[in-house]
Amino acid sequence: MFSIRLTLSKARTLILTLFVVLLAAAVACGGAAQPETSSSSEAPAMAATQAPAMAATQAPVAQPTNTPVPEAPAEISRALKLVTFMEPLGMDWTGCCATGASTEHFRNSFVDPLTERITGSSEIKGLAAREWEMVGGSPSHWRFHLQKDIEFHNGEKFNATAAAEAINFIKLPERGMIYTESLGGPHEPVVVDEYTLDIVCEDACPLATTGARFTYFQAPEWYRNATDDERTSRFIASGPFKFIEWNRGVSLTSEPFENYWQGMVTHIPEVTLYWRTEDTVRAAMVQTGEADWAFDVGPGNVDNVPKVVIGESSEVVILKINSKYREPFKDYRVRLALRHAIDCETLNEQLYNGLGICRGSPFNDKLTGSRDDIQVPHAYDPQLARQLLEEADYFNKWPDFEFTIMTRDGRFPRDVEMFEAIAGMWQEVGFKGGVSVVEPSIWSQHSRINDPQSPFYEVGADIITWPHGNETGDTWFSLRNINCDHRGGYACDDWLQPQIQSAGALSGAEREEKLHELWTYVYEKALYPGVLELPIVYGISEDLDFIPRAEREVRWNDQIKWLK
Repeated sequence: MFSIRLTLSKARTLILTLFVVLLAAAVACGGAAQPETSSSSEAPAMAATQAPAMAATQAPVAQPTNTPVPEAPAEISRALKLVTFMEPLGMDWTGCCATGASTEHFRNSFVDPLTERITGSSEIKGLAAREWEMVGGSPSHWRFHLQKDIEFHNGEKFNATAAAEAINFIKLPERGMIYTESLGGPHEPVVVDEYTLDIVCEDACPLATTGARFTYFQAPEWYRNATDDERTSRFIASGPFKFIEWNRGVSLTSEPFENYWQGMVTHIPEVTLYWRTEDTVRAAMVQTGEADWAFDVGPGNVDNVPKVVIGESSEVVILKINSKYREPFKDYRVRLALRHAIDCETLNEQLYNGLGICRGSPFNDKLTGSRDDIQVPHAYDPQLARQLLEEADYFNKWPDFEFTIMTRDGRFPRDVEMFEAIAGMWQEVGFKGGVSVVEPSIWSQHSRINDPQSPFYEVGADIITWPHGNETGDTWFSLRNINCDHRGGYACDDWLQPQIQSAGALSGAEREEKLHELWTYVYEKALYPGVLELPIVYGISEDLDFIPRAEREVRWNDQIKWLK
């Protein structure tokens, strides 16, 4: 039942209106038949015509109106300015000189690998590949079904032949080894038909779909015919953005690819990328509007940027100890003493506002093969460190041994301060340790200790360090650093070496168990000790929204949008 309240004047008006309507209806019924009307709004008008004396007192009748449909907010489209920490040595990521950290903040905006990680997740989805499966259930034979409408920025067509040619470049040691290692070992691409590609491994390669994230395809005909200088100075890929210009030492400019197979990016019509080594400078650029987004301004600059986003880095600062060619470091007790002398918690609090995580292994706790027992950091215990050195007879055997920890300035915020503090801690227990800060190219040459092309072949640094990233989600990838044959393998262990490759061929629970066994040995022998998992503090404009990935890679159109 409805409850209606009327004032007296309103009641009188309503009665009078009803009377007029009833009178009009009676007159209509007594006259000639009237045509049917399509709208009830015509009835009051007819009544007013036949009873003019009453028209003045007729109540107004509301006319129907159409409620407007809300318009979708207009897309905000603005040029984007980014600043990151390190300029690459070259742009040929298919080759030898631009893989790794120096290109990860722009590379994935230009390329479409076979697979990619879902933003905000560790799960894999298809990109240049629509779907995939094991052939005959074999983990050493994978089939990828490719997208059919991808073209490179110069108009060349992407298909299985183009993909196979690029994979052949990537898997060669002289062209860089990241894809071979990520996949799990040597492999061959096989063209089945125009849009079907098989990857056949020498051994089981259960990491194939993850390793396929590193297939950084470039236009094959252009790449094949380009000079080394052309390959180093530019690139032609197939992703949502295309290369425009690299002004060395200053910036890289790009714009959306008009024929991108998923549709041209419209909310970012132009991108300029700058390089600045100092985190304080990167923060200042965002604060003043010179940049909209900055990679890793560091915990010390949280209050010096308009807005921050804290992301995971998957990077753990490690000690890559030269146990192959430095006699004292061949004794595991000396290596353990190095780690027990480090007060990681103090480093974390004083340098990173406690945002990092002290680690016992060179990877975080989310990877296959990682368990809590090998993530417990080696305790800060100077007394134990001295005891281990006494047991190794260190001061009698090597009384004059001096060494340095080699790093490159600006690889991550406050890196030199961290290593100087570590060297001071080593000196407190009796080591004669220092810090050597070198240019990235010199650091790279030292890191290739087993590469005959390196001037430091079979020599290397005493201890070389950087934040070790593991984006595969599997600890097998990290074992390459303890592989006697790897070009960057500073450690080599007779018990461990024959088990590395066979562990990579396992899958499921058996793989997890074996990897944990191997890393327990590495942990106890301090072959590759972790120190601190770094946080990433992105500095961004108030006008921007940014969603970080589980690793440091950035794909601009997927992760960045304008708010105003």
